[in-house]
Amino acid sequence: MTSKEPNVQPTAKYELKEVARLLDVHKSTVLRWTKLGYMNCSIRKTNHRRVWTGAEITKVWRACM
Repeated sequence: MTSKEPNVQPTAKYELKEVARLLDVHKSTVLRWTKLGYMNCSIRKTNHRRVWTGAEITKVWRACM
């Protein structure tokens, strides 16, 4: 996990690959945290992919630091 707070917009939506890059963790870690309830995600209607808000990314980063 990165020691620097991710630079994200709170209301913007980020896909799995970008969330993993922002937090400096593997994609499977993001999915595991979501499954365990540490992070919340939503599903895009157009392509049915998971997305996380910038606020969720920041919340998880702060909880881990």
